[in-house]
Amino acid sequence: MKVNLMLFALLSIILLLIYYFEEKRGVEKLREERIKFAFLDPRITLQNIDAISMKNFFLKSGSCEKGIETKKGPLTINDKCFFIKEGGGYAADSAHIQNMLETLSKLKIERYLSEEEIKGLKRTDIFTDEAIIFYFDYLGLRTTYTLGKRLSFDETFYVEIKKSAAAATAAAASVVWAIVKDEAPKSGLYTNEEDIKQESYQNIKTILLKRASDFFDKKIFSKHYLHDQIADFNIQNMEISNKINRTFYIKWNASNEVVTSPEIIKGLKYKTDELLEIKKRLLDLAGEDIYFKDIDVGVDVGGDLVSTIKLDLLKGNKFRRVEMKLYKEMKIKSVKAVSRKGYFLQTNISNNIFELSESDAKIFFLNVQDFWDKRVINFVQLNGGLYSNTISENKVQMIDFEIKFDSGEIIALYHLPNNLNNLNNLNNPNNQNNNPKFNFKKLIKGKQNIRYVPKQKAWEWLWNFLSGNGEYKEAQRVSLLSDTFKQIANDSPGIELKINQLILRINIVADEIIVSNLTEGYRLHYLMPKRFNFNLNFNLATFFYLLTEKN
Repeated sequence: MKVNLMLFALLSIILLLIYYFEEKRGVEKLREERIKFAFLDPRITLQNIDAISMKNFFLKSGSCEKGIETKKGPLTINDKCFFIKEGGGYAADSAHIQNMLETLSKLKIERYLSEEEIKGLKRTDIFTDEAIIFYFDYLGLRTTYTLGKRLSFDETFYVEIKKSAAAATAAAASVVWAIVKDEAPKSGLYTNEEDIKQESYQNIKTILLKRASDFFDKKIFSKHYLHDQIADFNIQNMEISNKINRTFYIKWNASNEVVTSPEIIKGLKYKTDELLEIKKRLLDLAGEDIYFKDIDVGVDVGGDLVSTIKLDLLKGNKFRRVEMKLYKEMKIKSVKAVSRKGYFLQTNISNNIFELSESDAKIFFLNVQDFWDKRVINFVQLNGGLYSNTISENKVQMIDFEIKFDSGEIIALYHLPNNLNNLNNLNNPNNQNNNPKFNFKKLIKGKQNIRYVPKQKAWEWLWNFLSGNGEYKEAQRVSLLSDTFKQIANDSPGIELKINQLILRINIVADEIIVSNLTEGYRLHYLMPKRFNFNLNFNLATFFYLLTEKN
């Protein structure tokens, strides 16, 4: 019995060992297959690459501690820098190199051509004089790729792959020809079948034909320019001064709470998301192009200084002041002096000039009011009859609403949920399922034998306007309400709204719709739209059908 148990145990161990080694052999074989049919050697990574030779430029890695042969300073990729050996060396952006590697890693070898097939092909028919040749030096190896023609009947294409020691002669290299396919997802935007076949091939050619400048490090706050002295910093203070708006300041504390100068008007609140977003946009800011003053001789900013942003950067006890100046012209002094129009940025942390896009340049023309919430109500929560400018949009609490016309009529709507966009009941007075809470419940002043039935278009406009929907997301500007304007508002046609204890007056003055917040003492200025889908007059007939009781 014991002998049988021992034999059974021994057999089990043998079977387990067989299974383990077979499984291991299968995994190893699968791994070898993946490596064999991978276009890009898996060992070609940012950390392993020593050099990259492209069609139009050459990239070289080096030690960040020792620096590179340029005044630019290195870009840190862990402990390795890359720079473009052109005109003395330009710092390269590792993200662009990584994107290129990821694109090439999606290429897979469908099959290798046999010696018989290669003998039957003329090299010049597949690899022309214009063929794109590029190589990687890594771990003492060099892999050189030559991009051949695309096969006529599908989307695959020929490639020659030559592997050797980095310093070896071509004769010592192993050379194979292969048919390669791009396994990256297709865009799906095709006009014909030929476009489908061409897309992958053209995309790879576009990557391999990039210019050196496509790999430049164009980020304003690159570690390459800060030299890691205050990397991963936080913006504590910001000052914006430009020719359009008055100078203003933003100060953040450790909890990202903010104070602006000029101070926010009482009754308004800050746009906290936008205040955090501006910090992120500044940290991510990059030029569309970059010019190197100490290499590109004769390049300098010119024209008027249109805006300046000053930032105080803080990390622990390290502090640094960064100054960013925006100009609308760049001078190029060559044989004949010329200039370019646009937006050109210079900072005190590098000697470079960054050309900004128009959308990025808008950051430099911000106004302090861009960070104030300038909606009329912004879903104002009116709790217990007391006016509050804070809001919980998820809770349904009731508000009381009155509208007063210059003709004297005052109509009240009591116990309205604070979501003013619910128009289902207000807009259909004949709806049998009408919720009584949404009816105008009380005529405070006016003719008692008239039914006041709300008009849909006018009330849609009013609710959208009050709650900041559609084209009325917020006012263009806000100003304090003076005694003079109170008189103008009272003398101009308008309506007065009372929402619990909040009192608003809406007027059209010149080309603006102006909302006077009589409770808090400020005005919101909206530009008049080009057209309305109804005749906007602040009178009773604009907002109500007037029906006699017998109707």
